Amino acid sequence: MSEESETQDKQEHELPPDVTRLGKWLGGPLDVRSFMLTGLFVLAVIAAIYVAKPILVPMVLAVLSAIMLGPLVRWLRWSLHIPSPVGAAFVLLVVVGGIGASAYFLSTPATAWLQDMPNEMREMERKFHGVRERVEGLRQASEQVEAITKAPEDDAVEVRVTKATITPFLLGQTWYIAANAFLTIGLLYFLLAADDMFLVKLVRVIPKLKDKKLAVEVVNHVHHDVALYFVTITLINAGLGVAIGTAMWLLGVPNPLLWGIAAAILNFIPFGGAIVGVLSVAVVAAANFEHVGQILLVPAVYYTLTTIEGSFITPMVLGKRLVLNPVVIFLSIMLWGWMWGIPGIFLAVPIMSAVKITCDNIEPLRVVGEFLGR
Repeated sequence: MSEESETQDKQEHELPPDVTRLGKWLGGPLDVRSFMLTGLFVLAVIAAIYVAKPILVPMVLAVLSAIMLGPLVRWLRWSLHIPSPVGAAFVLLVVVGGIGASAYFLSTPATAWLQDMPNEMREMERKFHGVRERVEGLRQASEQVEAITKAPEDDAVEVRVTKATITPFLLGQTWYIAANAFLTIGLLYFLLAADDMFLVKLVRVIPKLKDKKLAVEVVNHVHHDVALYFVTITLINAGLGVAIGTAMWLLGVPNPLLWGIAAAILNFIPFGGAIVGVLSVAVVAAANFEHVGQILLVPAVYYTLTTIEGSFITPMVLGKRLVLNPVVIFLSIMLWGWMWGIPGIFLAVPIMSAVKITCDNIEPLRVVGEFLGR
């Protein structure tokens, strides 16, 4: 792309969005009937996304991963003259092998930590025994007051609690994860091997030359910005994981490598990921350290590092145009978490980021992108 076109694109992004273009694109003013039909259509789409979770989750994962890994396959094709199917297989082999090796090396410390968790909880309970006695005293006093003010009941209801085994649940989750991983990897390979096939087909079906050029420009902008965003966020989270792992090692926390990788993964969940990480390292610190100051220092360092990353590093690296509004982030986590559970919580921000970048590159939708941004 030439310098003039880059300068022109930059100037177009800096111009404020025109809301009248969105109105023209939607077809003018909306009456009550069309507004109600639009609302019903939106509800139907949400219901379809909720029901189609087993299919859509691997599809979305594959598409987002293909956008992020696509530049590597194209680089192999352009620089080393490796065909796209071979390059896609090589990239997938490296990525899946790296993830598998990391999971294998982390399985031992993670299993040891899970097995030692009851001991850590008992140790933490012993250290906070005084606080627990005070809370227990308040609870007993409240129960006595409730028993005095409550009328006697003659009929007693027997309640039986049956313990459900966790083995069937774990087996079901294992098969679910394996099936989704197989579908995601398979679709990801075909998307990477296809390369520019869908863009070529899009150009073929568009009749006018001007529209062909516009379509190619918009698709390239969206693909570049989304890939840049995902790669940048992944590198930032990896850097945060290294920083937290190093800090945990310096503070003497057991399994610092485990906490560093966990911090990198949890950081894909804004707000909630940092809270889970802080509480986890606080429990570990309370179980392994004696002094109160040392116990409080571990979660404080974790929280400080995540705050620096979220408040300064990420906005500075990505810029204002690619950073989402905190309200949009929170609402998207609620919506996608409700529809897709834990996968939806992890995918909420990437999906909304892709939507924002797409809206920023399509002129009539730049108003929507403006509202989604910070």
